[in-house]
Amino acid sequence: MRKIERERNTAFAMQVFRDATYTTLSLVTPDSKPYAVPVNAVTDGKVFYFHCAGEGMKLDILRQNSAVCLSAVSYAAIVPEKLTTLYRSAVVKGTAEIVTDLDEKAHALRLITEFYAPEYISMLDTRADCARRAGIVKIIPTEITGKEGLD
Repeated sequence: MRKIERERNTAFAMQVFRDATYTTLSLVTPDSKPYAVPVNAVTDGKVFYFHCAGEGMKLDILRQNSAVCLSAVSYAAIVPEKLTTLYRSAVVKGTAEIVTDLDEKAHALRLITEFYAPEYISMLDTRADCARRAGIVKIIPTEITGKEGLD
């Protein structure tokens, strides 16, 4: 990190991920082209999860190259008169795995629902097939960094 004074600890970075309403997943295709897509990611404090369709480009890429980067911004404010942006951001680098275990998929879906739609958590209990049908990806972090620029 070039501006070391803006670097923050892992706890800060995890809070950024908890506060962000969406994250961006970055991947590298088999022919070495970058691919980035917004996802609704959540964390249980150890790993990150996001849901997706059971097939498609993300999963095709992950089957070939499991290295990923997940980024989040929980606060951003442009300050035109200073030609700058105030921000809180975080980046996770890690390895992605397509989750197939139904119990782990159910765990991930509960986390996702609790974060994005807590008023509908009871729907998970009445829709037993959710875990079976959902595409769930787990990211196992190898590096977590946070950064803050509020001056």
